[in-house]
Amino acid sequence: MSVLLEDENLRITAFYDRAAQRVDSICLYLEETCPPAAAVHRLREGEAALHLTAGQARALADELLAAIKEQAFRG
Repeated sequence: MSVLLEDENLRITAFYDRAAQRVDSICLYLEETCPPAAAVHRLREGEAALHLTAGQARALADELLAAIKEQAFRG
């Protein structure tokens, strides 16, 4: 499951990367989902800020916790 932000133009997905052979196996994947011409290109800037609603923050936290649980189960 993903969390959509910025009027659904940015998708954030958190998951346990089973293929990762390292300690940092929790992946936070960011994807601009709008057409390239409309992209804000926040991800290419030197820094970025995302403002979340309480519901979006909770959904992202749930995604991260689910990834941690999967890592612990497989680890």
